[in-house]
Amino acid sequence: MFNWRKPIIFALFYLSGSKIPQNLKEIRRVDNLPIEEQKAYQKKKLEKLLSYAWENVPYYKKVLEEAGVIKNREVYLENFEKIPFLTKEIIRRERENLYSRDHKKRGSYKNTSGGSTGEPVEFLQDKEYNDWNIANKIYIKRKGGQDIGEREIRLWG
Repeated sequence: MFNWRKPIIFALFYLSGSKIPQNLKEIRRVDNLPIEEQKAYQKKKLEKLLSYAWENVPYYKKVLEEAGVIKNREVYLENFEKIPFLTKEIIRRERENLYSRDHKKRGSYKNTSGGSTGEPVEFLQDKEYNDWNIANKIYIKRKGGQDIGEREIRLWG
């Protein structure tokens, strides 16, 4: 059966300027690399993320320095396990110290946890997060045999 939704969805991605198609290509490319190249890719991305957080997020500047993950602008992944887990209490307490300096420029928007354990936690997301999130979901569904635009049933509580 012809999936008429798929070309329409991809046309809308391109017309809206979405990075989802590009992200899908990158995910597929990395997934097909030999395992050692995947590990090197992950290491490079993690170092870039930690450097960004250190430079732009006040909470992580302090935490990464205290954990010894960043010293003299260099990343030391051997100390990664010293980074404390981010808890709901920390998110509530640090709130704006967890916002990157450029979050407004990146078009951030507020979201919340489901609040199933009590009071929901509020946090920021942006279009880049959303585009990667959707691309990952599409890729995983494809690996499981469902292409974008195919019918599905979702059940949740």
